Amino acid sequence: MLFDTIVLIDGIISHLSSGKSVVKSIDLAAQEHKSKISEYAKFFLQAQVKGEKAIVLSAKLTIPENKILFVILEMGMKGLPILQLLEDFLKEVKFSNSIQIENFQRTLPFKLMVPLLLCYFPSLILLFIGPFIIDFLSYSSSM
Repeated sequence: MLFDTIVLIDGIISHLSSGKSVVKSIDLAAQEHKSKISEYAKFFLQAQVKGEKAIVLSAKLTIPENKILFVILEMGMKGLPILQLLEDFLKEVKFSNSIQIENFQRTLPFKLMVPLLLCYFPSLILLFIGPFIIDFLSYSSSM
């Protein structure tokens, strides 16, 4: 899910709103939250200092939202205003996250039926039918 991305974007937005630079905002937001995307943000800052492009750096990332985030951050590091862009992007990431949650919730009932069918129902059948079978066997053996 995109929870770590949302937390990182929110941290960057709060630091940008308080007047810090883009580089300082990314650094502080990455230090505040321990996650893979925060570690990648630290790596991203170091690579940007060396002059590497965000598109090349973000090729390692698998989630498209994270790739877009670092392209936006590179734009901010070049001097473009990105605060409003990040706020709009945060709304899009939250919407994308809600879609992922809904898709997960659709498959959840089936995933929960598997242990129910394989574990609980056989034991319940034995529990309810067991005494009947014992009585039937004792009655049939007496004949």
